[in-house]
Amino acid sequence: MINGPWGKENANTVEMLNQILGTKYRTKPFDLNNTNDLKEMLFLISGKYADLIIYASDLDRIIEYLDESIEIYHPVDWFNKNEVNRLINAYENIRYGLKEIEEELEETKKKCQTIWKTFTQKAPAATTKKLTGLTRKDIAKINWDALDWNEIEIKVIKKRPYTHAEAVKTIAKAIKEELT
Repeated sequence: MINGPWGKENANTVEMLNQILGTKYRTKPFDLNNTNDLKEMLFLISGKYADLIIYASDLDRIIEYLDESIEIYHPVDWFNKNEVNRLINAYENIRYGLKEIEEELEETKKKCQTIWKTFTQKAPAATTKKLTGLTRKDIAKINWDALDWNEIEIKVIKKRPYTHAEAVKTIAKAIKEELT
């Protein structure tokens, strides 16, 4: 059993939120021997991973644009890194936010790799094929330690999936392309 995405210690808080907000956030642990639980884990971690990749990419682009604007319109402040300038403050805050997202992204990537490997090994072949498009033959070829997750991230940025299901399909397609 693996605790839900919020941890065992937060189950009561999540239950209270579900009652107040009318949501249905998971409060019980995941069972790695239950196909539905494996599927839910795959969808959640793939969606989070894809979201964080896109957020990091967008923030990186904003930082680049801000840096150019500050250099052009406020060259003295840009050169001196004058912290009185609001644009420089915004730039520094966004850089800090990007650093935090990149740290979360790195942790999420590790979890994503583990859950994908677990899912493809434990879920029934028909379920794996239906959700990911990967066959048992494809899965047998995967060297999980050698997969280039940077390439997978590039493909996620290009596709920009907006649902958990799209994130799963995008990651699966990138994995399959790595096999060829």
